[in-house]
Amino acid sequence: MSRLAAEPGSAQPGPAAGNPSLAAASGLEVVQVERVGPGAAALVHRLVQRAFAEYRHHPLFPQPVPALVETLEETRSDLKRPDVTALVAWKGAEPVGTLRYRQRPAAGVPTGGGGGEDQESGAKDGPRGSGLWSGSSLWSLHGPSVSVHRFGVLPEWRHCGAGGALLDAAEVAARSLGAAGMWLWTPEVLIPVLRFYQARGFVPVRREQGYGVWRLLMWKALR
Repeated sequence: MSRLAAEPGSAQPGPAAGNPSLAAASGLEVVQVERVGPGAAALVHRLVQRAFAEYRHHPLFPQPVPALVETLEETRSDLKRPDVTALVAWKGAEPVGTLRYRQRPAAGVPTGGGGGEDQESGAKDGPRGSGLWSGSSLWSLHGPSVSVHRFGVLPEWRHCGAGGALLDAAEVAARSLGAAGMWLWTPEVLIPVLRFYQARGFVPVRREQGYGVWRLLMWKALR
């Protein structure tokens, strides 16, 4: 399989072999995770498009999936944000997945709505046992947090540790930033994906409709 290239003239992103905190063992091979910047926007965009391609025109998703309508320029702009970090997972010389995380201040409410992955809407609060049922926001209850978006692994590279390595690297970064927790949205109908997050300590705390499907806000406390 050919390697996805970075943009012409940019530094070629590759495995971050010198950073053991961003490496995870997967069978006999190690999944390496590296941080990339705007110069790798083409690589990140292609990975996202391929990772989410199965949901294009999918009967379970009556509206376009946001990840698939994001343009290269929008990806580049996202990677230029000072509060956004992009990660790429590698198996050997092959880029196999990507994830972005964003630092969140102690203000606002993480709801989905129709415009973006974290725009406000009339979300339903989670059960009282979740600790997030109050009308107060996540941040007023728990402090600053880190949100995860555009998280995907190429179909042919799933179940090899890449997704776990990306999420682990994001968690290491979130803890180093002093975040109280991590959160993300996932469609309720994607049961294997939901179980993946639950196995890694995420719990559903809200349920709402967005992009024509029911979605769950998943939260993982880090302190």
